[in-house]
Amino acid sequence: PLKDIFPRMAVPLPWNHRVGPLALPQLLHELPRGNRKNFPKFKGDGKVHPDEHIAAFIVACGVLGVEHEDVSVSIFIETLQDNVVDYFLLMQI
Repeated sequence: PLKDIFPRMAVPLPWNHRVGPLALPQLLHELPRGNRKNFPKFKGDGKVHPDEHIAAFIVACGVLGVEHEDVSVSIFIETLQDNVVDYFLLMQI
């Protein structure tokens, strides 16, 4: 797990302390103008651990200045590939 690799790393993201799942019919904030194609991709093939993908995604969000949860969720779904996106969308959070 990432907490073992980065035990003192605190990620100050605004949505860290929300209580329930996010259910928005549309984006409330603009998507970043930077190239979203540079975000890491996750296929679930065992080559990259899910924690590593999330850590790389958080770094990429920081680089592009993503500050809002609705935007990060929209972009995160774009990083999932193959059967992983189907699994993610079917999850009951």
